[in-house]
Amino acid sequence: MITKLKLWGIIVKKEQLKVGNQGVDGHLFIDKNHYVLNETTTNSRFKVIQRRLGLTKIISQHGLRHNVASRLLANHLSIEYVSQYLGHANSEITRKFYVHLLPEQKAVEDVKLLDLLG
Repeated sequence: MITKLKLWGIIVKKEQLKVGNQGVDGHLFIDKNHYVLNETTTNSRFKVIQRRLGLTKIISQHGLRHNVASRLLANHLSIEYVSQYLGHANSEITRKFYVHLLPEQKAVEDVKLLDLLG
C-alpha cells in the first residue's frame, strides 16, 4: 500500500504542476511535499473531511476498513476473496478477525450444498 501511495503522490504532483496548483487541500494521504502521511495524521485529516461534509457519526480509517470487510462477508463474498481484497497474507488472518460473521456464511453455503446434492 505504501508503494501505491507513493506512486499516487508522484501522479498528484505531476497533475498539480500541470495546472499550477501547489496546495494539498483535500488530499488525505500525502503532505505538501507529496510524502505518505502516518496513520495518526491521515485519521485526523479523515475526521476533518467528515466534519466538513456534515457527518455526525465519525469513523476512523480502520473502522471504515472493518465496515467494508463486514459488508462483503455479509453479502456472501468468500473469505478468500475478502482476505485478498484486504491485503492479508492468507485467509486465516481474515478468519481470525471476522469469525463472528462466518456462521451466517456457513448457513448460506449449507443451502448451496443441499441444492447441489438435490
